[in-house]
Amino acid sequence: MGNTIVTIDGRAPLILADKLLEQRASQTAAKRAGKSTRTQMVKLTRQHFGLLARDVRERIQIAGVSMRPVRVSYAVDAMPVPLIKFRARQLKRAGVKATIGGRTKTFRGAFRVPRTGKATHRSESSGKEIRGVFRRRTRSRLPIRQLYGPSIADGVEDTFEKSFAVFQEKFPAEFLRALKFGQFRRR
Repeated sequence: MGNTIVTIDGRAPLILADKLLEQRASQTAAKRAGKSTRTQMVKLTRQHFGLLARDVRERIQIAGVSMRPVRVSYAVDAMPVPLIKFRARQLKRAGVKATIGGRTKTFRGAFRVPRTGKATHRSESSGKEIRGVFRRRTRSRLPIRQLYGPSIADGVEDTFEKSFAVFQEKFPAEFLRALKFGQFRRR
């Protein structure tokens, strides 16, 4: 087997005696840089919508890492976020007010469940108890429908450029670290 010479950003060249070592280090670096990128995506998307980080983090996952070229895939939940996650507040007469992306919007005729105590609404389809902002479909007490805000996928599209810059910055450093310290799984 021949030696492989790797140079990153004009630093001193590294001589790799094993192609497998290079592949493992590259994969480890891609995973670590991908996690940093996901953290940045969560941070920027959270700021964009005004949500809690945990509500965004659970909707953005790393789907996989591939080599040649190095690529990290993310799975972003396209379902809209329940309106209660956007700091929805019950108003005395007007309905519910929620802040979405820095703008406050009033939803007339809507109400929060639970209002007080532990009262919740049971979903018609699954029978699970849910919290949220609802609006009546008819004048009668039931049925009611849950209201939703925008999707996390919309925010990730808006913040992708800045998040990708983190990957480009972190990958070379993580690659060198993986080679230097052997921070990858041994098989």
